[in-house]
Amino acid sequence: MSEPANLEAACQSFVAHMTTAFGATLRNKEESDEMRAIGLGLDLARVLGASTPSRDHFMGHISTTLGRAIYVPPEVRANARSMLVVLTHECQHVAQLQQETIQFPWLYLREPEARTRYEVDAYAAGLAVGRWLTGRMATIDDIHGRLMRSYHLRPEDGDLARDLLRSHIASLESDVAMARAGREAIAFLDANFPHLKKHG
Repeated sequence: MSEPANLEAACQSFVAHMTTAFGATLRNKEESDEMRAIGLGLDLARVLGASTPSRDHFMGHISTTLGRAIYVPPEVRANARSMLVVLTHECQHVAQLQQETIQFPWLYLREPEARTRYEVDAYAAGLAVGRWLTGRMATIDDIHGRLMRSYHLRPEDGDLARDLLRSHIASLESDVAMARAGREAIAFLDANFPHLKKHG
């Protein structure tokens, strides 16, 4: 089998493993009434002057986790490498909910510092898989820029995000994933698909 075919097979097994390990369900975002309703709300917010993503962008490009349900758009599902990274990111959010069942939704929505910590941990989980697949690490500046744009962080939260990213990346460079979903993902890939690992 070619590497793309191998990666597709790995992706199917990976999805089954990660959703079972975290008690998550994977759903097609474009088929979700809840996601369409949120998309309409985002468009309304834009009309009122908020700097939110458009409904089309939200539905077509952004994966979203609500509770234990992970909504993934077609663009992500069509690319096995993206799916591995994104699913790991979203499973970290499920892990955060499991750890802080009552506090997590409130803190994520209402406390910018907590949201920063949650998102950095989720990005770091995905980074672990991205590094395993490519042998390369995204730069702190690249990830920091995406966090600032995607989550409308305050300058002080941006400083916190940079410090947290620096810590995660230092650990990953020592082959240690601090985020739970990252550890689970790497352990599964190492055990089942070691031939797909790239060394930088």
